[in-house]
Amino acid sequence: MGLMTRISKINDKIINQTLDLRQKNLIGRVAFVLLYFTKEIFKSRIFDLPVSRKEIADYIGMSTANVIRTMSDFKRDGIIKIFGKTIEVVDIDKLEIISKRG
Repeated sequence: MGLMTRISKINDKIINQTLDLRQKNLIGRVAFVLLYFTKEIFKSRIFDLPVSRKEIADYIGMSTANVIRTMSDFKRDGIIKIFGKTIEVVDIDKLEIISKRG
């Protein structure tokens, strides 16, 4: 019974994240993914991106070019730093605002 409860909670989380993600615009979706890696996966503001930009684009339902452009905009605005596959979230507050408003 405990296993079924745990699976159900995980399933609910996945469904809620997917619905939340689909309601956001492009920059909100990219911000959401970066925050997810920062807070949930790595629990660090500096991490190696474990997926390609194409895989991010596929996940959020956008084109690869849009993801690359948005990440470049975040870099230009000082929200993140990019060193190859390494991402550093510099301004997590701005990223959270973008994710919520997006």
